[in-house]
Amino acid sequence: MSFECKFCKKSFGSEKTLITHLCEPKRRWNNRKDKNVQLAFRCYQHFWRITSSTMKTERTYDDFMTSKYYTAFVKFANYIIDVYVASIEDYIEWLLRNRVKVDRWSSDTIYEEYITEFAVRESVERAIERTVLSMKNWGEQNHMPWNAFFQKISKPRGIHMIRSGKISPWVLYNSKSGLKFLESLTAQETVMIEDYICPTSWTKRFNQSPTDVEFVHDIMKKANI
Repeated sequence: MSFECKFCKKSFGSEKTLITHLCEPKRRWNNRKDKNVQLAFRCYQHFWRITSSTMKTERTYDDFMTSKYYTAFVKFANYIIDVYVASIEDYIEWLLRNRVKVDRWSSDTIYEEYITEFAVRESVERAIERTVLSMKNWGEQNHMPWNAFFQKISKPRGIHMIRSGKISPWVLYNSKSGLKFLESLTAQETVMIEDYICPTSWTKRFNQSPTDVEFVHDIMKKANI
């Protein structure tokens, strides 16, 4: 009597061997409830909604786990969990508009290009939420109060977080400690983030949105930042 794996169709002489057997399709099935895989699956579905003009039914997990895109989407999901992308659907649509290949969706360079565009049109509420979450995560990881972020973070780490969109210019320019952090940067360090905090563009936006600026000032003052 033989026992066949329903995923890879390989036969085994005992049920015990079949149970312990782990082929790639079976591993993907077993991992289907993992947070990153679920996110990858939702991204895959959104990808097909946009790109397929003939799709009549939603893509299933079976479609996903057998797709040539499976590994790339799981990698992408891991990336956006780490970066904390404010709007995943918006990012995917931007990637598709710009004809970025799926296997490059997890690139820092690609994301940094996106964030320079997104940050300018992002709502102030979402920008503050994203920034505060990033600061709190940093505080937890480093066992420090999150509102000491700009005083305690190293310059290289702070620059990286600005470039990756985790720290919004709304907070950088409208908090005392944020401005002090910017003033502490050398000319070379400032050049590294210039495209992400463009003073001309942001000054214009602040002038056009005095109520939003006051909103940020109030939050930063209450948080002692």
